[in-house]
Formats: sequence, structure tokens, C-alpha cells
Amino acid sequence: MTGSAHSERAEWRGDLFRSDLGLLAPHLPHQHRIERPTPDTITVFYGEGDRWVDEQRPVRVRIYGRLPDLSPHAVVELLRHRLHGKLQVKTSADAGLVDHVEMDSRGEDFPRLPAELHMDGRVLTPHSMRVARRDHFSVGPLLGREASERERMTIDMERHLFRLAGRSEPTYLGDLGPRLEIKAPTQDDVDAIAAQLGVEALVRHLPYRSLELLFQDLLRDELTVAREGELPEMEGKLEVVDPADAQAASDALPDWVLSLPGARLLLPAPRRIVRLRRYHVCDHETDPRQWTIVETMAGRLSTKVKGGARAQDAVLVRDTEASHRTDVHGESLPLGQFVQEHDLSRVNGFDKLQSQVPFAVADGTAFIVKIDDCVDANGHRLVQCELEAIGTVGAPLDADRVAAHLEELVDSLSGFTLGVELRPTMAAKHEFFTGCACAVASD
Repeated sequence: MTGSAHSERAEWRGDLFRSDLGLLAPHLPHQHRIERPTPDTITVFYGEGDRWVDEQRPVRVRIYGRLPDLSPHAVVELLRHRLHGKLQVKTSADAGLVDHVEMDSRGEDFPRLPAELHMDGRVLTPHSMRVARRDHFSVGPLLGREASERERMTIDMERHLFRLAGRSEPTYLGDLGPRLEIKAPTQDDVDAIAAQLGVEALVRHLPYRSLELLFQDLLRDELTVAREGELPEMEGKLEVVDPADAQAASDALPDWVLSLPGARLLLPAPRRIVRLRRYHVCDHETDPRQWTIVETMAGRLSTKVKGGARAQDAVLVRDTEASHRTDVHGESLPLGQFVQEHDLSRVNGFDKLQSQVPFAVADGTAFIVKIDDCVDANGHRLVQCELEAIGTVGAPLDADRVAAHLEELVDSLSGFTLGVELRPTMAAKHEFFTGCACAVASD
């Protein structure tokens, strides 16, 4: 190692949809663009044992390079050779102090990516890798200072994620989509820069959102049998009466799961998948079923089609056609073109912030309990708590057993002290936001 350098800085960051990048462009200080010799920032994240999140001292290796493409083969070739970059250890996920240890590609310290790192008595191994295509801008002039990298804004135009742990070779998981980041020496500087740029309203600050694709893949590993194609969609639905209680309800879900006899959570800490998606409520030219276009933050699109809704006591059963891998297999098309190609007309749209907590009950049947916080462009908001069967862990999949469990789980959740008021509902989001659009149109 060539040495280390300590720097204290404050950071501000947020996620946004690729389709919203046009709204961001007028806010950027284009005249202060920072040119870099390599386009790709490659970050390898390390963890201890089965811990995928380190809140206190997260460790990563940061590499700068140029990948010919984003295939697993290109990633393997990169990791086989000497790497130039730096080892970064943050004092905590929230603090700004970062310890940089430069890796000299001419030396023998790191002839290739370390399979293990030994730190503070811990043995750390690589679990995932992110490839970001970035643009950098100096924002010091906004504070009356010279342009430099000390105060800068970074936009990740793409953030491609690969899983390393538990795989014989890197597995591509998808694109997390754009992210905006501001770095400066103090929090006051960061706040002043964000205010002058006027970007606060364009991004969302989503805790644990960077784990979304990784945890989705971990969950697939846990399921012996997935529900996909085996059963109709079966779910219990409750409405969060006061939308302001959405976060409190989400925070309480793991405690409710652990109150169930024999139940276990299926993901490591923080036990949940947090994701934000945009849903476009549509009508089909000839098909009367409920059509929705699902848009990921990276701009990939797929259709979700629901029909045949019927109530089975407290359980809503529907026939659903949907992609379970939109992050990888969704189409990258302009929304208007996608709408046309599928003979649809767009009625309304809403953003859905979702927190999912997957778990298995004593007999191995697996479910997700989730909070869906949905809001459209006119501020109409619907917050629902849903229980949905997702498959099994080491057991056959049985429709009658799933329905019986859902009845019991809805009853248990209704009586659990979440600290918020819930009420049973069969309302579909498609119907709710179609009604909102009609109400606006008639005003």
C-alpha cells in the first residue's frame, strides 16, 4: 500500500427515476464539469460472514477503469488483473470521516481483488460489486470558492449491480438507476449547495434502497418453490387509515412477524426490501382487465395485468400476469412507445414506495408483508398493508393451506399493536387511481 489519507466530509444523496433526469438537467453547473480519465467507478463491497450491511464501519474497495461492456465476463476479466484504486473504511454509515488507503497497481500488495480483508479482528469477504457511470461537477463556485473537487456534485447515470458472494462467478442483478450526490467539507456547505441548485424536490432519500436488487436475489435463494405460475395471486389487504402512519407501520412489521409462533424472517438485517417504482394506470383497447405499466427507477418497463378478482373470505384472489424480473428483463423504451406497442392508453400514474418484509411460517409457507405508500401527481395518496404468498421454504405449495394462513395472518395483523389504525379493504390501486383521474378530469 502506498499510504493512507484521512478526509472529513459531509454527504447528501438521493435516488431519482431515469425518466426524471430531464428535470434535473437545468439545475446542473455544466460549466464546471470535472473530466475523469476513466468512465467507470467500480465499487466492491465487503462484509463479515453473512452480514450484508455494516452500519458502523462499512468497507469497500473502489476501482477506476473502463469496462468494454457490463457482462459478467467483463467483470471477471477486470477482477483477474492488477487493480488501481483505494480501500475505503467509513467510521459509520452516517459519519463523514473516511480512511483512504491507496492501492498501487505497480506493487505486489494487491495483484488482484483481495479475497479477504483482515480488519479490527474481522475477516471480510466481497459480497457485491457496483459499476457506476458517473458525471462530476464542481460546486465550489456556488459558495464563492474556486472550482475544485473538494465541493462536488456527482450524478450516477447508471448503477449496475453484480452479486459476488454465493456465486461461482459474478451474477448480474440489474440497474439501480440514477443517483445524485453532493459532497462538501461541512453539512452547512452541503445544505447551501443543495438549496442553491434546487434539487431537493427531484430526489428521494430511501434508506436501504441500495440493497434492493441484492436482497431480491437472496430471497430467491431462500425459496424452494416460488409462487410464480403455480397459484393465482392471493393476498390479504388492509388500509392504513392515516397515510402519515406509513413509516411507523413499516417499522413495526418485523416485530409482528417475530410474534408469530414458529415464524422466521427470510432476509438478514435490515430484514426488508425497500424499493420505489412508478406505476402507469392504463386502459387496453380491447381487453377489459386492469392493465398497469411498471417502471423501475432505471427506466425498464413491463406490464402487469389483473383480472378475475374474487373474495375468499378476507383473502383477495386474482389472476395476474406480471414479470418478476423487470430489473433485468424489462424493456428500455420511451413510455409513449411502450404504451402504443401494447395498445394502451394511460389514465393516471403514481409512485409506490414499498417496504417488503419476507418471512416463513412454521410449516414453511412463505409470505411477504408490505407497506405500499402510493401517491399520484395530484397528491392523491393511498397507503395499504398487504400480505401476499410468495412460495415455500422446504415444503410443497398448496392453495388451500395458503388461503387458510392468509386468513389467520390478516386477523393477527389486525389485532397486533402496530401503533397505527388499519382496516380491512378489497380496494385495488388501479381502481383507486383511475377514480382519482376521473375526479380531476370532472373538476
